[in-house]
Amino acid sequence: MGTSVTFALDAMPLIRDLHLPVDYSARFVAEGVLLPLLPSDETPAPAAQGPAPAQDTHDAQVPVRCAESVTSYDGGRRWRVRLDGRLRWSDGAPLRAEDAVRGAEHALRRGSNTAVTFLDHSGSRPPAVEVGTRTVEYRFGRPVAFARQLFSTPDFAPLRQGRTAVLGNPSLGPYCVSRWERERITLARNPYWKGLRQGPGAIDFVLVREAGDAVDRYLAGELDMTATTGFGVREVARCAGRGDMAGGPIPVYASLDFGRRAGGFAGRPALRRALSALLDRTALEGGTNGLLLPWAPPAHERHDASGVTLASLRQAVRGGLEIAYSDFAPNAEAAEVLAARLRDALAVPVETVELSYDAYVRASSDRDFSLLYSLTSPFFDHPAGSLSFWRSSGRAARQNAFADAEFDRLLDLAEGCEDPSRADELWRQAEARWWWTVPKIPLAQVQARFLRSPRLAGPPLSPAGLLRFERLKATAPV
Repeated sequence: MGTSVTFALDAMPLIRDLHLPVDYSARFVAEGVLLPLLPSDETPAPAAQGPAPAQDTHDAQVPVRCAESVTSYDGGRRWRVRLDGRLRWSDGAPLRAEDAVRGAEHALRRGSNTAVTFLDHSGSRPPAVEVGTRTVEYRFGRPVAFARQLFSTPDFAPLRQGRTAVLGNPSLGPYCVSRWERERITLARNPYWKGLRQGPGAIDFVLVREAGDAVDRYLAGELDMTATTGFGVREVARCAGRGDMAGGPIPVYASLDFGRRAGGFAGRPALRRALSALLDRTALEGGTNGLLLPWAPPAHERHDASGVTLASLRQAVRGGLEIAYSDFAPNAEAAEVLAARLRDALAVPVETVELSYDAYVRASSDRDFSLLYSLTSPFFDHPAGSLSFWRSSGRAARQNAFADAEFDRLLDLAEGCEDPSRADELWRQAEARWWWTVPKIPLAQVQARFLRSPRLAGPPLSPAGLLRFERLKATAPV
């Protein structure tokens, strides 16, 4: 199909290395360029899996994937991936094991959280090695029963020598980057792509910082879709009732984090749980026109703080509270809903403070705040995608001064358990311990709202909040 489509981004990717997308815009673009070892929307299978269905026709309905088979050894410390030798890079070169090894090495070298947390990089042996021209062995620092989910991340995607899948570089996914400017990215179709070819011939991503401007440009026919995370309360109200407003829940979660200036709550999980019980999460949904959905994981709700009195809570906050938030919609409305509830319940002053994104990132790192309204996403679709990074020796734990030996013990048991039914319970126990000890209160799940042209037929957003661009069907503009 020779048509082109134009998507709005509310922010350009922070870095051009699509193998390590550190923000949502980069992940959205990377979905069209990279081909992970395994597709993220594939149903997990047992550790050893036979050959994948044939992928040598353009009408293949199964997701194209690099891995032909995935096999576990040594109790999950070693995993071998056999690559599909029929796949070609966009310049016609065949996919080789060395490309997959290079991808893992690149992830470690650039400090990928996923690679650093799980791969064995002790120096005693390489974390990834070729075992023939089409097979790669990955070596992990401890038993990992969920490597299939790890292999679905961009961090483990194959990489050509000296390349990072940006302008002019060969791509293994359905599209290649043909243009990357300050406010525009263009993707062109990969001529050697083995999967569906019904997607548009070219894709433009253009920067439109203000959601109101994006709506105006969409209504003027300049955009086929507004940014999935750009709408604020005003835009939802403005577009209410339109048949072309789309969206749904995406894996971005809001929480209220306790910083160094909330000393009354330090080391007092029952007190934090009692504060959580005061909050009205349904008010967040109403106060943001449905852009936030109430969310409190069962593991968090398992903990009882009924012994904490309102007087002890008021004593902990007697000097008042401050809720800081980054300057993205609808964070201001959310912070004010929370502040109003705490003012009423505790009879203390509660202020809200807007931070620039840079200041928000600094605050997240140095913990110099009282309360911080924060948004986070799992690194991959598995409990380990959130919890494993909080091991006492991990990056998130160090950044938040978090350490808990019992959580580490439960995490060890869960990560290495290969029995799915037993593993589920172990992960529930680890998650319950984490929510009890981590200085954080769960609040809400983000619901994407955006305008999508009727000429863009095909799948909705994936559970990861992304689009499979090669499956879109774009008709010519009228």
